[in-house]
Amino acid sequence: DSCISKMAYAMICMVFFHRILSPVRAQAAQSLLQGFDVLWGQMLQVTTFTLTFFLNQSYQLWRKCYALSRRLQGRLHDINMSLAAHATRKPPSTPGEGAGSTC
Repeated sequence: DSCISKMAYAMICMVFFHRILSPVRAQAAQSLLQGFDVLWGQMLQVTTFTLTFFLNQSYQLWRKCYALSRRLQGRLHDINMSLAAHATRKPPSTPGEGAGSTC
């Protein structure tokens, strides 16, 4: 189901309750739905807490993984720099050999 169809259904229900039902029946329907309003309010609090808690936990895990991967990247960079600093170079035997020509 698309969002548009749900919006259309909600609009039809609103028009039905406010235009077609008599004021007495509308009052009765509202009193029947009052229990759902209380339940919705309580479930909204629980849902909000749950989503906030798990979103916070997920973000903390992501930050920890990010920090560890950046530390690992830094250590690998240190190793590469150390290897590059201590590598011995061989002088080229011909003048164009060390220039990086692709021919």
